Amino acid sequence: MCGIAGYVNADLARPVDRRLLERMTQTLIHRGPDEEGYYAEGPVALGIRRLRIIDLQGGKQPMCNEDRTVWVVFNGEIYNFRELRRALEPRHRFTSRSDTEVIVHLYEERGAACVEAMRGMFAFALWDSARRTLLLARDHVGEKPLYYASTRDAFWFGSEIKALLQVPELEHTIDPVALDDYLALGHVPAPKAIFSQVSKLPSGSVLRVIDGGPPTVTTYWRPNWHPRSSQTFNAATHELWERLNHTVALRSIADVPLGAFLSGGIDSTTIVLHLRHHVEKAVKTFSIGFDQPQFDELPYAREVARALGTEHYEEVVKPDALVLLPKLVEHFDEPFGDSSAIPTYLVSVMARQHVTVALSGDGGDELFAGYQRYQRDALVRRLRPLLLGAFGMAALAGVAAWFPDSRLRRRVVSMLKRAALPEMERYFGMVGLYTEELRRQLLIDRPEAGSVPSAFEAAWREFAALDGIRRLQAIDTVTYLPDDILVKIDRASMATSLETRAPLVDPDLIEYVASLPTAMKFKAGVSKLILRHALSGRVPRSVLERKKQGFAVPLCQWFRSGWLEAARPLLLDGGLDGYVRRPKVECMLNEHVKGVADHAEHLWLLLVFSAWRRRYFGAA
Repeated sequence: MCGIAGYVNADLARPVDRRLLERMTQTLIHRGPDEEGYYAEGPVALGIRRLRIIDLQGGKQPMCNEDRTVWVVFNGEIYNFRELRRALEPRHRFTSRSDTEVIVHLYEERGAACVEAMRGMFAFALWDSARRTLLLARDHVGEKPLYYASTRDAFWFGSEIKALLQVPELEHTIDPVALDDYLALGHVPAPKAIFSQVSKLPSGSVLRVIDGGPPTVTTYWRPNWHPRSSQTFNAATHELWERLNHTVALRSIADVPLGAFLSGGIDSTTIVLHLRHHVEKAVKTFSIGFDQPQFDELPYAREVARALGTEHYEEVVKPDALVLLPKLVEHFDEPFGDSSAIPTYLVSVMARQHVTVALSGDGGDELFAGYQRYQRDALVRRLRPLLLGAFGMAALAGVAAWFPDSRLRRRVVSMLKRAALPEMERYFGMVGLYTEELRRQLLIDRPEAGSVPSAFEAAWREFAALDGIRRLQAIDTVTYLPDDILVKIDRASMATSLETRAPLVDPDLIEYVASLPTAMKFKAGVSKLILRHALSGRVPRSVLERKKQGFAVPLCQWFRSGWLEAARPLLLDGGLDGYVRRPKVECMLNEHVKGVADHAEHLWLLLVFSAWRRRYFGAA
């Protein structure tokens, strides 16, 4: 795993500043602590910080072709590089065993279309001097990040925003629409970034800068979620199991120690079960828990670890996790409100003491319809016709509001009101955090933005031909998965110089599972049906029967106890001034402490934004 950075001048006759390139690249040392490399010739600057995983001595970057006209810096892994290399060897001379060199020669033969043949997680920058073209590319699903910015004199890129912030002429101004999106979703969705001049390259995309001109972005892959398979359930289960074994095998290739995260849930258990067949010794597994039983998954992880014979390590997260906030802000570069970043970072710290690579079960909920919101949406779609549609739902919400105040009443009223909304707004209400009304009450200068972030609305339109749960899975695969789940695992793990690999987001696997009928994945309220069937007889029954828990954090309790005094100054003493209305923040804080409402997630998002603003703008 690595961090890359660089730029190309708009005036191709103007040479680059190597010292600036070095400053940009050194901000990414945590992503690649093992070595550095630079290419600075004419108008182009490419920098790399490398974490050595494959071909430890021979895989140095930047890497070039035989006549030194094509240069590349690369972050990630190409899992099928050996197969690609065998096809290329008759026509090209290889000088290393690394997957990076495959990119160079594959580009020579296929141009930008080379990414379509790559099976892996990657973000790379390639300079073709003969065609005077800079090519940026990001993997199919979006495991590896890539940011970019244009100024009058140059085009800039980096694995993280902190590399771009070294550019003197780049303005450090907050994009108000991105801030609104952050409150709505808990993250800033691609292609936006929190800084106005910075953009994210979306997943499954390539970007070209030709002759120093403006960048153009092209999408090369989107998942096909239309049902296409005619297999029987048993045949599909068998093929799924074989495909899972192959994807895990590909991600077991490493010249360094390798292990896995283990929650005791279906997804991570599946990964560890397959990984046992591809490592020589007992698999090292790592788990994080909490001292609140309703949030603690450690007993389940221990049970699976015993059953599968892993070498297991675990830790308990304490309420003092708030002290990690400055470090998380430092590594995420923009406000990121998914609180499970805390345990993800801590399990990465623990894992890095024993391994350099860890496999995770991320992506399983999108792929196999595991989110509880899919079940809630299916229930609403069944009930609406019986209760006279939106009118009936709204009427029931009005009746329920007359009952004595209680948490149950508030939840019922909220659910019924949401059920009365149109489909897109209803599902966004299950995914989103701050409602449009609450954002309007909170933000001092809210931009002209809709009730639903534009990235979410665009995905909703893109998959209009799908219906039911299949449509929700497709939307989550191109929004929530790359913009939240994969961002979290990348930044939290790379902060510790740990490489993480997620077999369940393999694009070939996604295409196969997406082709299966929904009833094979979700039926009668049971999620991940085909995966449960594949695991049957291979793991303890308790794994298959336990209720989904998720990687939730006990924010509600923490804000009412250990965090209160530490959080109050961050929320009320200037860190949010100029952006949010302090009386509204005070109201939410008081309501939460008194138990009138649960504003834990709302307060956490504000806490993160305050800490981020203090770090990047020196706010009081």
